Amino acid sequence: VSDWSSDVCSSDLLKIHPIELSAIKQEATIYRNIQRYDEAKRWEQRVITIEPNDAEAFYLIGTIDWGQAYKNTVEILSTEGLKDDRMGNVKLSYGACEKMHEENADLVDDGIANLTRAIELNPNYSDAMQYLQLTYERHADFACGDAAALSADLKLVDEWNTKAMAAHTISAPPAGVMGRTCGEGRGLVSCQ
Repeated sequence: VSDWSSDVCSSDLLKIHPIELSAIKQEATIYRNIQRYDEAKRWEQRVITIEPNDAEAFYLIGTIDWGQAYKNTVEILSTEGLKDDRMGNVKLSYGACEKMHEENADLVDDGIANLTRAIELNPNYSDAMQYLQLTYERHADFACGDAAALSADLKLVDEWNTKAMAAHTISAPPAGVMGRTCGEGRGLVSCQ
């Protein structure tokens, strides 16, 4: 698929060539699969330009942001001989905490914004809620000794975990019924 300008990405084009949205989504998937995440995010942004209510595109951008932030987190923790405790990593030195904030703040903020938008568009989107919970875990890493900030983030982690579990129960197929339960299948979370 060639590079698209914002003039070309319009609902009029989709009326003439409805397959184009599928091609753009496929292009994003290809870039995600070959771990070219910035390109994948650009293609998902094109999906949103064409279809601003595509919850899955917002979700996928959020999962990419979380994945990149998690990778940065693991690398920074390893420099201090630590593993992710998923509770704000309070054993991390102040300098390493500041580095984590510097490397991850934009990713975490963007991830929270995109995952929140996915949930606004699909209030029972349990996968988006789970990734939002994980992204708030990354946000808790920025507390750097601020107990109140850490507590507030961990409270959000717990809230989104509870919401995700409740939404998953709502969207799960009845017992004995096989099927996909996580959207159209372009996500990073495995489907059964």
